[in-house]
Amino acid sequence: MTTIVLMCVLALAQTLPVTRTVEWDASPAADQTIDYTVTFDGVVVGTTASLSLPVTFSSLGAHTLTVTARNQWGTGPAGVLTVVVSAPGATTGIRIRPQ
Repeated sequence: MTTIVLMCVLALAQTLPVTRTVEWDASPAADQTIDYTVTFDGVVVGTTASLSLPVTFSSLGAHTLTVTARNQWGTGPAGVLTVVVSAPGATTGIRIRPQ
């Protein structure tokens, strides 16, 4: 089995919760992958034969996504991605302009 490289772009211009799609590269054909299992903060989000799955971010902070490939002989090592969801910092430089 081959380690999976995860790609995830998270741009929060709206309020939580927000759903984004996690995507990954296919395992080599020689691995004869049956499906992939995605976890989000240790909880299985789903299992799919495709190369993407939606996940919902409902809180700020660091989150861990993993994807494992499975074939008829077992499950390979997990590809891991850490995503940090953060709100903007406090606005600074507030002032009143004289007329």
